[in-house]
Amino acid sequence: MLPNVGEPALDFRPATSVEPGRRFANPKVAQAVMFARELLATAELGLADAQSSDPRRWTSGLYVAIVFGRSVTFALQNGQSEDQAFEEWYLGWQQQMKKDARMSYMDRLRVSIVHQVGPPARRQGTRITYDDVPGLEGVSLEAPWGGALNWTVRPVIRFDDSPFDEPADFLIRTYLDYLTRIVEDAERRFSRPI
Repeated sequence: MLPNVGEPALDFRPATSVEPGRRFANPKVAQAVMFARELLATAELGLADAQSSDPRRWTSGLYVAIVFGRSVTFALQNGQSEDQAFEEWYLGWQQQMKKDARMSYMDRLRVSIVHQVGPPARRQGTRITYDDVPGLEGVSLEAPWGGALNWTVRPVIRFDDSPFDEPADFLIRTYLDYLTRIVEDAERRFSRPI
């Protein structure tokens, strides 16, 4: 049974690689999954750029996160023809992704970036995010040790054609969390203890 991937993840732990003491049974599958992990890390860097305080990095960061996020699934597809069990496993995830409105929308965004003129996006001002309390925005807080908490001014960017009422960076965060679950599932299922 596949995990419930329709809900956004609230746990924003950094992505991890295959745990020490494990390796993949099939070297071609290992290459596909490890490359997917590298692409996911690149997409995460894109999201970090999109959330940076440097406005010159916002749009390119969004594009990097979207395009490299989609490339994660392309990399995983490379392992399909190498291992029947991997192919069956990935087909289950493909079916889930096709049913997920966010995943379909993110694929349309990638197509618009790579093959068209880019997604229509607009900046809707900025928000203050407190670095010491992830996800806390727009609230003035005093640190328990005195003084103010560290804060960053970040953009609020929305895609004009988005069916979701959420900023682009939140939409991409949930997208990358979904992809992280797929890669972690591949690492769990297709690696074995040494």
